[in-house]
Amino acid sequence: MDTRALGRIERLNYILGGIAAAAAALLLTKEQALGVLVGVVIGSLNFSMIKRIATRWISEAAKGEGQKGSMSGYFLVPKMMLLIAAVFLALRFLPIAPAYLAMGFSIFLLSIVIETARSLTGQAQTTGDEDAQTDDA
Repeated sequence: MDTRALGRIERLNYILGGIAAAAAALLLTKEQALGVLVGVVIGSLNFSMIKRIATRWISEAAKGEGQKGSMSGYFLVPKMMLLIAAVFLALRFLPIAPAYLAMGFSIFLLSIVIETARSLTGQAQTTGDEDAQTDDA
């Protein structure tokens, strides 16, 4: 997976999250809708941080710095601690439905599935075009 795909996943995550939060506000109770919204926000910010860490990691590996004392991977631990703290604080202090927080947080998985499917079908079409050009030559 390249950094462009990570960017597409991030954008799709924000778009799908916005749609889910708007739909939840219209269709669900206040606690459920707030749970979806908080889950979307936490999940989107979490994925954005993962994208930045992974992009830095990929660029360091491309330069050959990946094995020589790279510090990028060490940011994953504090990021995870922030994620756990954010979820704990949201559950503790906000009037939200925990199951809907999990649903909102899980939107990023749907973004990954959609981008993976798009990428695979795009590669299949490209491979088919390359084969057709090879046969014609």
